[in-house]
Amino acid sequence: MPWPAGTVASRAPVVFEEKHLLQDSGGPGQFRGGLGQRVRIRALADEPIDFIVGNIDRIGHAPFGLMGGEAGAPGQLMIDDVPLDRRAQHTMAKGQVVTACMPGGGGFGPREERLPELVRRDVELGFVSPEAAERVYRVPPER
Repeated sequence: MPWPAGTVASRAPVVFEEKHLLQDSGGPGQFRGGLGQRVRIRALADEPIDFIVGNIDRIGHAPFGLMGGEAGAPGQLMIDDVPLDRRAQHTMAKGQVVTACMPGGGGFGPREERLPELVRRDVELGFVSPEAAERVYRVPPER
């Protein structure tokens, strides 16, 4: 998939290997929090690439919910599956992969008030796993 001009891929020799939503990352609630996403970027340059991620909030601290909603999943930043400090400068060598897992949003309202048909739709769309639908929302799969 081509990336728009002005993105990381147009400024540094990297390839985006993956970008997708993270199932079960949105905080439970009457209105489920938005899903986080995972982005994996591989370095292609022969020389090391220095980078600073900047201010990705909620790495290591889950986004809170409101009005009885629950926290979303915290984020994570890694090079080759080794956790990084988001505030520091880092260097990636050719072939290394940076993975950024963006946090999910906090839910709004008590999870018990989420309509079962919305939970089932979340499962159908892959936003919520069948296991979380049963365990968190107490909504069994349709038979």
